[in-house]
Amino acid sequence: MAQSNKQDIRGDGNFQIAGDYTQNIYPTVKPRLTQSKIHSLLLMICEASAAHGFFRDLDLSLPAKVKEKLNHNKANKYISVFRHQIREFELIQEASQNIPNSEDILTQISRCYANVAEFDDDGTPLIGDGSAQLDQIGPQLEEIIVSDEKFDSTLVTYEEIHNFIEALLMFGVWKCVALVKPETGDVHFDFRG
Repeated sequence: MAQSNKQDIRGDGNFQIAGDYTQNIYPTVKPRLTQSKIHSLLLMICEASAAHGFFRDLDLSLPAKVKEKLNHNKANKYISVFRHQIREFELIQEASQNIPNSEDILTQISRCYANVAEFDDDGTPLIGDGSAQLDQIGPQLEEIIVSDEKFDSTLVTYEEIHNFIEALLMFGVWKCVALVKPETGDVHFDFRG
């Protein structure tokens, strides 16, 4: 039987007929995090922080502009990444206001940053490869979430977690608990004992 060279797309665009076979085509849509999912994921980060007794007294003063901070810390890759997470970032801001001890979320991000940052002899963080640092923080936060006993992979997809982590990183940069502030050269974290 001779193979047909004809392509035909019919119906609602869910399949394509190319010659003698049919190929299903699935639209790719970025999964959207809902406020309830963000709330649940933030609680997991918060509870992990509380379980380890991390220091809670963070300075939450108005942070440096995110883009300026990313440029200053050689994390320009994340300018583009964060642009795609504005909606989720805003949901995180809103949801975090309704979580008791939400400063634990920032403490957890700050602790992850401290694990990957380089420091001078006085313990002051140095400007490093900010993109690489944020690349390393993301998997730490993901591990906290997926290893939580309340995590249900049937309710939250990998893509949703990925989007959440990127938006949470932006939240941490915005709140100055990850990366060095351009105007002062510091990061707001303090771990006592």
